[in-house]
Amino acid sequence: MPLEVEGLRFLRVADRERIRVDEYEKEGASGLLTNAADQVLLQLRDDVPTIRYPGHWSLPGGLLEPGETPEAAFRREMLEELGWAAGAVEPFGMILDAFDNLVNYFTARLDVPLEALTLGEGREIRFFGPDDMTGLMITPHAAEVLAHFFAHPGQRFGTTRMP
Repeated sequence: MPLEVEGLRFLRVADRERIRVDEYEKEGASGLLTNAADQVLLQLRDDVPTIRYPGHWSLPGGLLEPGETPEAAFRREMLEELGWAAGAVEPFGMILDAFDNLVNYFTARLDVPLEALTLGEGREIRFFGPDDMTGLMITPHAAEVLAHFFAHPGQRFGTTRMP
């Protein structure tokens, strides 16, 4: 069941009705984790042909397990992929990805240095700002969400959210 939060942004208007009537394949949760410089943590996916978008940068996250809420999945995925226990989180929005999976996005402040994280999935993690995105191979859904995130600074974690 997708996030049920008043005023939640559907990042694509066309997705709104399909999400409301549960017209999607699987459901996932992903994070826009920011540092003090408002850069976002990206994870370099493994470069193996058996996964989607091998060798691309993406936002950390994964699919919900049966009976799990999007926020619980987000917290579990951060522990599994980064060894990091998220504190306060805020819902950011949702989209349907290219495979008709519903992805719920959360924002959180990453309150530890990169060196304190344990990479449990992927090849590398690094912080990126909006000017660092040029030329990166980024998964299409992550690129779309990042463009929205960087274009709307009032919607970031800990700030007043725009309608």
